[in-house]
Amino acid sequence: SALCLIPFEWEWGKVYDCCFKVQGNRLTFLADGKELLDCEDREGFYGNGCVGLGNQRASRTAFREYSVKAL
Repeated sequence: SALCLIPFEWEWGKVYDCCFKVQGNRLTFLADGKELLDCEDREGFYGNGCVGLGNQRASRTAFREYSVKAL
């Protein structure tokens, strides 16, 4: 199951600057500075603090650079 889903019209070969923020149970995702997702984890499922990057359906994803820092 998914916490929330959003449509995203991506372009082949384009590099996106993505930011995922977590404060308490509030999750926010931005792509190129535009907020695309803002939701609340009401069940506390994501309350243990870990980072994971991946994809589904036999697609390819390249991560040029990423960092994790406290807010």
